[in-house]
Amino acid sequence: MAWACCSSAWRPWAAQWSRCRHVRRASRCAQAAPPLTLGAVVDEPFRELLATMEDVPLGIGAACAFTVLIQSSSAATGVIITVSQQGMLTAKAGLALILGANIGTCGTACLAAIGKKKETLQVAAAYLFFKLLGVALALTALDAFTDGVIDHTMGAEQASALRAAGTDSAALSDTVPQFLANSHTVFNIILAVLCLPFTPQIAALVEQAVSALDAADAGTAPKKTRRRSRASRSPSKSR
Repeated sequence: MAWACCSSAWRPWAAQWSRCRHVRRASRCAQAAPPLTLGAVVDEPFRELLATMEDVPLGIGAACAFTVLIQSSSAATGVIITVSQQGMLTAKAGLALILGANIGTCGTACLAAIGKKKETLQVAAAYLFFKLLGVALALTALDAFTDGVIDHTMGAEQASALRAAGTDSAALSDTVPQFLANSHTVFNIILAVLCLPFTPQIAALVEQAVSALDAADAGTAPKKTRRRSRASRSPSKSR
């Protein structure tokens, strides 16, 4: 049982590394993508909508819902990077969307686990726990995380250009896509490094949570059965 629980907690990490590779590929494709032209009527409202994503909770929620809807965090991250390549996203708005996509990716696992075995529920619950924990940690030190990614993963010229970009589309299109790809990779690496030593404890916590849910469901089932049995006996008594 302990081995099965630990293995269920390990499985999300394989998806983590594979997803980081897809994000790198999406970043390269975004750089070769043609300019995104929506027309004058649509372009300005769309830019205003993306500007509201600088409200971090709103950006996280929107990206999470979008990722759950399309059931692919790689596709969602690719869209985010492609849009940023057109100079439509600031670093803050793009980072909020990236964090939301990291939560939304759990939607596929959670939907697939419905009605499945207990071990499958444990894998989905562990995956969701890891992502929620990572986003919570990132939000508590968002400025430090942003500065760390800029200072340690980007060149000096890119870092200074990103900080001075403001809302300039040309400057944003040259720096933000690389920043978002780096942020996604660094986020998952830091999350893995922080949580990996506590995998047995997290696995035990997830196992207890899933077992408690199973016990709660099992506790409600006999009551329904008893009500049905009493209802079935009542006509015979009247006779």
